[in-house]
Amino acid sequence: MSEIKVTQELDCSGMNCPLPVVKTAQMAKTLKKGNILKVIATDPGSEKDMPAWSRRTGNKIMETSKQDDKFIYIVKIK
Repeated sequence: MSEIKVTQELDCSGMNCPLPVVKTAQMAKTLKKGNILKVIATDPGSEKDMPAWSRRTGNKIMETSKQDDKFIYIVKIK
């Protein structure tokens, strides 16, 4: 399995709901189809908010992980 090549990284550490999703949506609009966005969030609400945003917009969450207090989402832009 090949490693995912991230196009852009967005650090939303310290931001509370709804800012991680709002910032992700704003960034996604600036990226080209097929680009990979890595989103870092510390808000536990992002565990529900990010998948809901993904379903609503069609941008695919390819991978999720948690490292310490950070939630990491790898999103493929539609």
